[in-house]
Amino acid sequence: LVLEEVSGGNLNFVWRVTDVCGSSVFVKRAPPYVRVVPDFALPAERLQLEARMLRLLGEVSGAAPQVLRDGTEEGWLVMEDLKDFELLQDQLVSGKVNVQVARTVAAVCARLVSATFEGSLSDAAKDDLMQQFANPALVELTSNFVFTFPFFDHPTNSFPDNLRSEVDRLWMNSDLQQAAVSAKGKFSGAGVAVVHGDLHSGSIMVHPETGSVKIIDCEFGFWGPPAFDIGMFVAGYVFAHARYAALGDSENAAASVAAVQAIWPAFAQEVTRTMNQVSEGFLEQVQAQVCPFLGCELIRRVVGAAHRAELESLPTAQRAKAQQFILHA
Repeated sequence: LVLEEVSGGNLNFVWRVTDVCGSSVFVKRAPPYVRVVPDFALPAERLQLEARMLRLLGEVSGAAPQVLRDGTEEGWLVMEDLKDFELLQDQLVSGKVNVQVARTVAAVCARLVSATFEGSLSDAAKDDLMQQFANPALVELTSNFVFTFPFFDHPTNSFPDNLRSEVDRLWMNSDLQQAAVSAKGKFSGAGVAVVHGDLHSGSIMVHPETGSVKIIDCEFGFWGPPAFDIGMFVAGYVFAHARYAALGDSENAAASVAAVQAIWPAFAQEVTRTMNQVSEGFLEQVQAQVCPFLGCELIRRVVGAAHRAELESLPTAQRAKAQQFILHA
């Protein structure tokens, strides 16, 4: 067997294991802490929830790798190896913007919502899902790193010195602070369905020829607001737009805008098609929550601890320009 460590994740250790015939699987191991920030403890059993989330996504949309062996009680998981797929993040960095991929992911989000929306469930079924996807440790982690730490001078924040005056202005903006507090409250207290909880461009894999998608890194799944997934997903194309604009790539900058514009209609259309009965005002409520979540995600990826490859891989001058764009978006 050949063991190859796969980098890129913030929480876990991941390997590709290949046998002498060339067949391979993906093995994920969850330590009792955040891999890139060992001082932050996390329950190793978080992969139990990831396995449930992968199976649920596969059942409702087909857009998840197959779980092959489940050793989640011991903190490991064996999955289908998506070696023929590419990370959406890598495609965006390399200048591949496919608007249909944006529509497809939005439709996957819609199917997950339709299958688990509280208005379509009996009380017993809702209680069961809420228990299966109770995820207090990772919800708290997200709450801190997305909605709290980036909005004051916290030691986990990381940004270049040239942004200091911009960041200071953000920290002194009382309206922004209140908006972040409000978004945090909706994130943790306005759950109506099961959501992925970490739907950035590094959690989405795309087949380069067919455009089919697979959603990965599902350990953040929880009973929450669907708008959070949409906001995080939209953010990936905003980062891509900032990248292309800084590079002077007008064609891909325009394609990124088109992708953003395609996401909500695709989501709303698929919810309407697949949900048994769409509650009055449901889609309007979700849509109203998207922008606050989006805004917090944009700020934290520039100011906070976890940055995005779409920006970080730029040359210094262009990166500064893109970061300025994001903070003024």
